[in-house]
Amino acid sequence: MVAPAARRAGALIEWDDVRGFGWIEESDGSRRVFVHVTAYPRDAPRPMVGDELTFVLGTGADGRRQAREVEVVRSERAVQQEAEASESQAARRRGKVSVLPFILVPLFVVLFLLVIARWNVPLWAIVLYPAMSVATFFLYLLDKRAALAGTWRVRETTLLVAGLLGGWPGGAIAQQVLRHKNRKWEFQAFFWCLSVLNVAIFILLVWYRDPISTFLSGS
Repeated sequence: MVAPAARRAGALIEWDDVRGFGWIEESDGSRRVFVHVTAYPRDAPRPMVGDELTFVLGTGADGRRQAREVEVVRSERAVQQEAEASESQAARRRGKVSVLPFILVPLFVVLFLLVIARWNVPLWAIVLYPAMSVATFFLYLLDKRAALAGTWRVRETTLLVAGLLGGWPGGAIAQQVLRHKNRKWEFQAFFWCLSVLNVAIFILLVWYRDPISTFLSGS
């Protein structure tokens, strides 16, 4: 009984798709072996540089070493397709970037600057929005990192309250830049309702600032 030929392992390092041949480098890097497309099974995937193979070492008509009975152990094309599919799934999990926050936030900034130019806005109100926006952005960043690491998360209530207190512009940008909380519709509904409430309160406080100041002073 004839013992089966020993199989060798290697990777396809060169491939001419038009001419149907290439070169395999053995796993130990000791030599390169010629391979022709006819050495592949009929149902094998299309050869691609990077494929990991096993083969039987034979000799071609010209006397040089040539791979026979090639089997694909790991297809580079399949690996790329899996990576693309994984990236696509990850993108779907993260959700699509919405352009709406990148429109609403600049509009609010313009409104904010017009209010400052038109009325005598107190310094604390001027500092409040930038400071809270930066703080809220970092809260989202911390929560995103905690979600990826599987550690303690920032409460959604904390994120919503931070938005209500003036940090909603930073929160809106963070949701899109970090792809965080932008797919949870319940959270989005609460977030934008509180953002509208914050803007309404801001306008009311500025509009009725003098009557409120008079009332509080008891005059």
